[in-house]
Amino acid sequence: MQIPAQLESGKWVYWRVGRQRLVWLPGGMIGSGFNLFDSVDGTLGMVILVLALGPLLVWLVSSLMLTAVVWPWRMVAGKWPVYAYLKDGNEIPGMFRMVKGKKAADSLVRQWAADIERTGRPQPPEAPR
Repeated sequence: MQIPAQLESGKWVYWRVGRQRLVWLPGGMIGSGFNLFDSVDGTLGMVILVLALGPLLVWLVSSLMLTAVVWPWRMVAGKWPVYAYLKDGNEIPGMFRMVKGKKAADSLVRQWAADIERTGRPQPPEAPR
């Protein structure tokens, strides 16, 4: 889920909070790859486009294949990754936590979302006693 928040500097940002669904995604490649469609002209342009998008396609397919293995393992092991990070910048480091149980992961997502709405950032977990 995306949650708008205002930083101390007054800048509005969007936080992304949720359970990690895929194993990994190609972060920077997605946005840059589709700008190549504007410059495709003729056969040479099409060859360059295929060569440029080839690694992206391999990356996405391998991510989906790994997810098909990891997702059932998460169900059996009961450990779910939860994340919170800024979508449009790195002013604040993101948060990541492995949680035991899917319900606990969903609860942590709701807690971090409420923290962001209230304070502008997720609160770090309490230290164990």
